[in-house]
Amino acid sequence: MARLARLAVGGYPHLVVQRSGSRALFADDVDAGLLLETLQNAAVEAGVALHGYALLPRGLWLLATPGEADGVGRTMQAIGRRYVRWINDRRGERGGLFAGRYRAALLEADTQLLEALRFVEWQPVLTGLAHSPEDYRWSSCRHHVGLVADPGVRVHPLYWALGNTPFERQAAYRAWLGAGPGSGCSEQFERALSGGWVLGSTEFVRQIEHLCPRRPQRAPAGRPRRAVPLPP
Repeated sequence: MARLARLAVGGYPHLVVQRSGSRALFADDVDAGLLLETLQNAAVEAGVALHGYALLPRGLWLLATPGEADGVGRTMQAIGRRYVRWINDRRGERGGLFAGRYRAALLEADTQLLEALRFVEWQPVLTGLAHSPEDYRWSSCRHHVGLVADPGVRVHPLYWALGNTPFERQAAYRAWLGAGPGSGCSEQFERALSGGWVLGSTEFVRQIEHLCPRRPQRAPAGRPRRAVPLPP
């Protein structure tokens, strides 16, 4: 069965993951710093607002809104060209770093964005790299809780709505973050990423259905029922 084309629509947030292959994406802070710089420069060039990220040795997790439908793809292609070439030169190695193509799910902002941001920033904890999200250096979490200022992060309006001052927003987000991913959240996002599906309300799914050339959600299981002929 032919795989579905990616679902990408400009102006809507996307949850994105690009997993590594047999080699780690970075081995030290020099590698990780260059990966972050490459990501943020590529996002700006492609017209993508980067709301959140977690850079892990075994994968990149992003929450971003592309201005145009191809924005996320252009960003990931630029990372593949620039960072992989640099890391291979540094290590004296050859070949790619990533396992296949990246995966993306399109999100309804009002119902999914803050949950997705928390999910992304919890990845270092979920994978055993940190005891708490704010302990991990290579994610956007420290920016959102006010520990550092990351000029590459484009804060989403829903984060701004958490409070009237930076302190209020940071405190509110810290409390939200501390609660951890919601029940079933990880499974929901992983399923959406595996198929490139839309996550959101029924009304939102119908809206997206008119903007893309493929179905936005998984088809119902089983074969469609045959119409029963009416008696004469």
